[in-house]
Amino acid sequence: MPHDQREPVPVILDSLMNWSLQHGASVLIGADANACHVLWGSTVTNERGTRLLDFLNENGLTWLNRGSVPTFSTAYREETLDVTIVSLGICSAFSDWRVLDDTSMSDHRYVSFALTVGGIPAMRIVSEKRSLNAERYLDVLQKRLAESPREYGTPAQIDAYVEHVTDAITEAAREAITRKEKGFNAGLPWWGPKLKALNDRCRRLTKNHVCVGSHTHGDGST
Repeated sequence: MPHDQREPVPVILDSLMNWSLQHGASVLIGADANACHVLWGSTVTNERGTRLLDFLNENGLTWLNRGSVPTFSTAYREETLDVTIVSLGICSAFSDWRVLDDTSMSDHRYVSFALTVGGIPAMRIVSEKRSLNAERYLDVLQKRLAESPREYGTPAQIDAYVEHVTDAITEAAREAITRKEKGFNAGLPWWGPKLKALNDRCRRLTKNHVCVGSHTHGDGST
């Protein structure tokens, strides 16, 4: 998410979310968001943070960040700029999110979290937005809005009015859009022979590096 662009959400991420919502797929995104919001541990809230929060709310997403340990650290600045984003439907499967003290060879620090596979539901309810019955939607919405509060001069009354309108829109959508159960794809579509070969090679090189390092220290050399 480039810091020099006003919109924090790139087109490719917006397209990804449209696809995932259409197919009932959950997402886990580790984002160098360059967006600050106190809700995910930043010291301040800026415009990019507000826009990113709106995007999360619109797409059924939340964040795993906990605490206020900065994810970005230099000699001149420390801030939480990185956000671990996840679909609301599977967020309960994640826990123990934290920033690590390990050296990352970068201005950004490593984060870790625990994933409990048993916490992910086998089925989910998917809304088929293309099945929208516009006539039914407008009919239900009109009836619910006719019941809106008539007084909204105080902050509490305004909150009540906004809540009523939000509920009306949600109910109208629920009535007018077909919903069905859809299972999760248990496979890993991105994993293939090439990645497996690279992973195996990486493991071999890591073992060789450890062995060479052990022999080097054993000789007393540095």
